[in-house]
Amino acid sequence: MQGQAVPCLGYDSAVTRQRGAAPPRPIAPGDVVAAYSEELGEWTAAQVTDLDPAWRTAGVLDLDWSGPEPHSVDDIGELVPLRLTHHSHSGGLHHCNYEWLLPRGFKVIGREELYDAIDAIVNDAEVEYGRTFANARQHLIAGVDSARDW
Repeated sequence: MQGQAVPCLGYDSAVTRQRGAAPPRPIAPGDVVAAYSEELGEWTAAQVTDLDPAWRTAGVLDLDWSGPEPHSVDDIGELVPLRLTHHSHSGGLHHCNYEWLLPRGFKVIGREELYDAIDAIVNDAEVEYGRTFANARQHLIAGVDSARDW
């Protein structure tokens, strides 16, 4: 079934002892982050969707892109969420909460609006649960707007 939960792999096991109300290296919702993947031999990208100061986590939506080292969001082109379709995955988005400590070697290459990411996440939930989440979509968009105006 499309949209099943996908286990979060990667740097989520990195633990920070920082206790501040903001990440030690500045990141914000909408930031596009790039990192080199040893497995692929190329750079990959993801977008920060939210920050949770209480848990010191960042929501991260992996993007369907890999290639040479990007220096800006323009180097990636259109931001398309990654749908996992290999092996036993069923086409769900790879959206996870990670420790908000941006690992060494990861770099912020720019910031883009989150509306496309919100649409992809909500659309996926609607397919999985067979109902609409119009109110959730509106609240998420309002949250992005309020964070942007903060």
